[in-house]
Amino acid sequence: MTSGGRAVAALAMIAGVGLFGAFTGFVASWFVDPSADEEVNELQEIREQLQAIQRQLDRC
Repeated sequence: MTSGGRAVAALAMIAGVGLFGAFTGFVASWFVDPSADEEVNELQEIREQLQAIQRQLDRC
């Protein structure tokens, strides 16, 4: 009911929303990162294949 109490409540709400957003982002990153790792692995395989092709072409 007091101005101080309202200010504390407003800060607590803002902190709560921020913490909830951070937690949600952290959990969402578990679902996003595996696919990013797979793409990196695929790109690495493609690079290796291209290097093998380049070595073969250099021999000719």
